[in-house]
Amino acid sequence: MFSSIEPVSAVRLMMDIRIRKLKSPGMSRSLPTSRTFPTGSKINCFQQCITTSTDSLNSDLCKSPKLGQYRKIPNLSECDVCRAMIKEVISLKCFHSTCDKCLEKYKIVKNGCPVCEHDVCDSQSSSSSERMLEDRTCSVDDLFFHDLDIEKASDFSPDTINNLESKVLGELADKFSKLGQEQGRLVKEADEEIDKIKEHVVKLKAAIDAKAEFLLRNVQESKARHSAELKRQEMDLTSFTEFLQDSIKSIRLSLENSKQQNIEPDKTLEDKLRNLIKLSDQVVNENVHIRFNVKPITDASLETVLGKVGVRVFLERPLSATLQRTLLFPASVVCICPINGNQAWVGYQNFIQLCSKTGERSQPIDMTDDVHDLSNDDKGNVLVACHTSIKLMTPNIQVQTLFSCEQPVQSVTCTQDGHIVACVGTSVAMFDKQGNSIMELSDSSLGEIKMPYKVRINANGDICISDFQSNSGEVSIFDGSGRAVAKIRTDGMAPRGLVYNRQGLIYVADFRADRINVYSRHGHFLQTLINTGSNGLSGPLSVALDESGDLWIGDWKRRLRVYSHTVEPSVKESDNT
Repeated sequence: MFSSIEPVSAVRLMMDIRIRKLKSPGMSRSLPTSRTFPTGSKINCFQQCITTSTDSLNSDLCKSPKLGQYRKIPNLSECDVCRAMIKEVISLKCFHSTCDKCLEKYKIVKNGCPVCEHDVCDSQSSSSSERMLEDRTCSVDDLFFHDLDIEKASDFSPDTINNLESKVLGELADKFSKLGQEQGRLVKEADEEIDKIKEHVVKLKAAIDAKAEFLLRNVQESKARHSAELKRQEMDLTSFTEFLQDSIKSIRLSLENSKQQNIEPDKTLEDKLRNLIKLSDQVVNENVHIRFNVKPITDASLETVLGKVGVRVFLERPLSATLQRTLLFPASVVCICPINGNQAWVGYQNFIQLCSKTGERSQPIDMTDDVHDLSNDDKGNVLVACHTSIKLMTPNIQVQTLFSCEQPVQSVTCTQDGHIVACVGTSVAMFDKQGNSIMELSDSSLGEIKMPYKVRINANGDICISDFQSNSGEVSIFDGSGRAVAKIRTDGMAPRGLVYNRQGLIYVADFRADRINVYSRHGHFLQTLINTGSNGLSGPLSVALDESGDLWIGDWKRRLRVYSHTVEPSVKESDNT
């Protein structure tokens, strides 16, 4: 067709034909010819493109606009919507130009070009924010989302990873050493207290012989129990060290693959490294110390002899929580289930919704019944306690009912071997995934559970249950075999949500006192982490910890709060800073 026409004239003729087609009656709006091509300084750039040779016109670096495509010209241009001069203009396939903000604002209402309303979903944007907008409007599955706050990944080098590895592994080695010292001190103090008790037993003779043996047994049991706890921490450190080494190896391998393929490293590498640093800091510094507290036994004080041996447990460095974001939901946030270090499923009324720390949310999913609790199972699925049934939701959002119960299911969680523990009515029982009862958790020595609200399981299989209708605000703790281990009793407390952290500490949401308390796995009070005075917390119903160690709290006022959870620096570190 253009055999006898100069290349430049042919290109211009093709452009004129396309413009006339766009201005035909089939379009909802005619395009102003003054905006068909860039003006000002960009005319020279465009003329330079169309006056080059035919080979240059066919290249990717200098291609004329076609239907179904747009290109981004780097010089300043004017937005067709707000008329502002911008540097990174988006040239749509209909030849209109717009800025990120105008295009995003229009796409919230309707897809297409903000000027002529022509569909531009198949455009290929050159900026990250443009790609996000297209993914959000043109994706087949609009349930999941991508965060808009995507930062350019930092340059990583083997030296950076090596320094991180040496630093973290060095701190873990120091932690192992401290655990050994703590073990030796614990045994020494326990032996000293046992010797004291033995000496007084001899002096007081038969009158106090039985009670003295009781005291000895208590000290020995405390010694064995807490020695086992220190051994468990040592095993946890070993497991975490292996996890850290595997993660660093995976990151290093990804970095090497990116370097070999000459591509930009994955943007999630930096987040993974930050999460590793945060978790390692928590593992290194969340150290539970044990002290024996035995009053001196004398011949003149039989009450002291009849007293009991106490154990004082405390945190070497207190925990701290800093509010990062507050989100509002249509109803009270009754349950939270994190799925990674950035996202969590949130339950309210009969809906569940995926939410990120940045505030992005998916479309709500209607579960048809009231949602009481959410929890991860052993295979990466989400268990949902809905009214009188337990449902399972797969990662691709397929929902099925596992089994139903005669009474309301208030809470649900899963053991490492796949068994389901649920609060059904006034009882707490363990089931298989077909709904067959395995055992019921109860212990007369600790008192009955009147109205269980939440149940959670830690890595050791310990089961923790909050009872919101008890007289003294009780939280019961069972081991994996169903034997009662301890009970937390705090007058005036109304426990609701609870969660275990990696070290086995228990976080309890006190609905009545508007606070989050932290306890050891044996029920010792350690710290009030968040309260209404310093953080404005009001009626907390649910609490959860994500993979990065951050805290998610939902309350009855329809708010979801995300806290950055860290360990407070020591006095020596504060002086250095």
